[in-house]
Amino acid sequence: MPENAEETGLLVVLLTVAGYMVYESFGYGETAGRFPRLTGGVVLVGATLLLVRNYLPDRIEAVVGESAELFNSSADVETDQAEQADADDEYKPDSESDTSDERRVPDSVFTTASIVGYTVSSYSVGMLWMSPLFVFLYSRWYRQPWWATGVLTAIAAGLAYGFMELLNLPLDEGVLLQSVVFVPSEVILWLL
Repeated sequence: MPENAEETGLLVVLLTVAGYMVYESFGYGETAGRFPRLTGGVVLVGATLLLVRNYLPDRIEAVVGESAELFNSSADVETDQAEQADADDEYKPDSESDTSDERRVPDSVFTTASIVGYTVSSYSVGMLWMSPLFVFLYSRWYRQPWWATGVLTAIAAGLAYGFMELLNLPLDEGVLLQSVVFVPSEVILWLL
């Protein structure tokens, strides 16, 4: 088992969400269900390997247990970024880029809570609407530059809309919005 409770909690949440995603994917047709099955399956295998890595043979444990430094605090990430920036001489941090010591919530707890929140809100309101919001909030939490946050948010909105249109899935509907009848393209045209 992983050494800290935050990592274990995040892995359990990932297993739960991926398991539910794979289970629900069988309710779609073969073509539409393939992507969530593959994505959920990869997450299930990866999270399971991370959970049981201490019980794996040494050769496999060395590969699975190799640190990707996913659970470093953002202070460590900012230190790494500052060191890289000194080498490049191009990095200019946002005025908001303070250390994460000011945050009351550890990064891994935020990641876990945001995944749970995204899952629940996507089910409730619709994945089309929540995907860009999730990407925006996640990017800002990790203090990505505003231009990167904007680009990533636009990509998330485009991907969600593309999946909805190409696979003919009701990603714009959640259980709370099923009775609301409008077409997302009308909303996009209205915004323009």
